[in-house]
Amino acid sequence: MSWHAYIDESYTPDRDAYVIGGCIATDTDWIEFSEEWRLFTERFGRIDAARHRYFHMTEMTHRLEEVGFFYSVISKYVPVFMSARFNRSEFDRAIRRIYIPGAAIEWDLANYYWIAFRCLMDKFHLAVC
Repeated sequence: MSWHAYIDESYTPDRDAYVIGGCIATDTDWIEFSEEWRLFTERFGRIDAARHRYFHMTEMTHRLEEVGFFYSVISKYVPVFMSARFNRSEFDRAIRRIYIPGAAIEWDLANYYWIAFRCLMDKFHLAVC
């Protein structure tokens, strides 16, 4: 059995929180999910510049009654949800607190996406192992 995942991140440059999350389903369920999702986006989705329909939660806050339709499709086909969240300021503070006597630590520029993705994968592996 093979699995399919959708992962997305969310952050605001002037804010502190960094979040990454996703949902996982079998390939068979994902195909059925995608077909039903497409039907809902055709009816309730937003329209992009190329006239394609899509769903983005932050753009649906004024149409919450329609969000329920999308959620019903997700809950019908997707059995696994995972997410990880951290504050960038806490990560930066942790780096400043690490001290090795007599050594200078030269940190690479923090890649917050990679850190969040790694946290998500660690949670996933802890859950399935």
